[in-house]
Amino acid sequence: MNKLIPNSIFILAFIVSPLSGQVTTSELSGKINAVTTAVPFLTIPVGAFTNSGISTVPNGTLEPTIFGNIGLVGFEKKKFGISVSYTPWLRKLVPDINLFGLGFYYRINKRSTIGFGLRYFGLGNLTFTNIVGNSTHTFKPYEFSPSASYVINFDELTSLGIGCEFIYSNLTGGANVGGIKSHPGIALAGNLGFSKKFLGNDDRFSHMIGVSLNHIGSKISYTKNSRKDFIPTTLAIGYQFKTEFDDWSIALSYEVSKLLVPSPPLYFADSVGVNGDPVIKSGYDPNVSVPLGMIRSFYDAPSGFSEEMKEIVHQIGFMAQFHEFTAGLGFFYEDGTKGNRKFFTLGVGVNLKDQVRINCSYLLPMNNQNSPLANTFGFGVNVLF
Repeated sequence: MNKLIPNSIFILAFIVSPLSGQVTTSELSGKINAVTTAVPFLTIPVGAFTNSGISTVPNGTLEPTIFGNIGLVGFEKKKFGISVSYTPWLRKLVPDINLFGLGFYYRINKRSTIGFGLRYFGLGNLTFTNIVGNSTHTFKPYEFSPSASYVINFDELTSLGIGCEFIYSNLTGGANVGGIKSHPGIALAGNLGFSKKFLGNDDRFSHMIGVSLNHIGSKISYTKNSRKDFIPTTLAIGYQFKTEFDDWSIALSYEVSKLLVPSPPLYFADSVGVNGDPVIKSGYDPNVSVPLGMIRSFYDAPSGFSEEMKEIVHQIGFMAQFHEFTAGLGFFYEDGTKGNRKFFTLGVGVNLKDQVRINCSYLLPMNNQNSPLANTFGFGVNVLF
């Protein structure tokens, strides 16, 4: 029998979406009750600037439009665009976890645009051992998600996008896990994105609002008899203010997002019900359908409304552009009881002849240089025709 040693997977789950488990009274009194999902790689921002991208494109990069709010694709002026991005992930802990992004769009006419994206996540090497601990073989787990979208422009200031995606997660290579044969996880999902721009009186000022609902899809599992897990269905709402002059522009954006999946309930300690499951003390049973889980996600936190508010992630973005050069600053805030990710993102970019955009970013954890997210950087290149 093989035994799985999923070091990279556990590290990833701990940082991106803290490990799930039963929540006891003592844990909840310590305010730790993180919402978790499968395939958390879908929540890692693709691209190389600030994390903002639901209501605005902070520096004109394509990644937030293709992998964030697909409605923003309708605001691209060029006929065709392609983006390539690369982010080494968790280099503080693991040397070989990488996120790649590939996307492009094509404007059919003034009203219609199609877009495609591919997100690929490599988790490095896993080592399989036998029952006495001897290594049998290694495997490189990977996950990817291709997507396609269609965007319609109602006018020059309003766009709506609808898309679909396929999710494939191969974490074990078919090995036995706890004596049970495993298989890759597969899910199908849909994406929605809406963007609306409002111009000021002199056209130098503009406002934009955006709403996206991403990864609305089926649950996923890795063994035949295991319960299926939710994928990270996410609602995001954002606002941007931008002012433009002859040679420069500045923009400010603010976004909030929330996972539309069940919150872990509070269980009675050491309790077992008639079906063998722990007995819920506060909250709701998380083993429900996807639609019910999405609806309940707005009111199912065991500590009530105050805990629901803590499940909201906040992002602030600032961008300044002067001629071909762009600089940006982003701030990501997640409550300490829901994952405790707090970091700044610094970004710089350059536009070459209005056709090539080169961007890079650096992630700076807040007050914790020992964070596994420290020294995270990313690169992106966009080509427009």
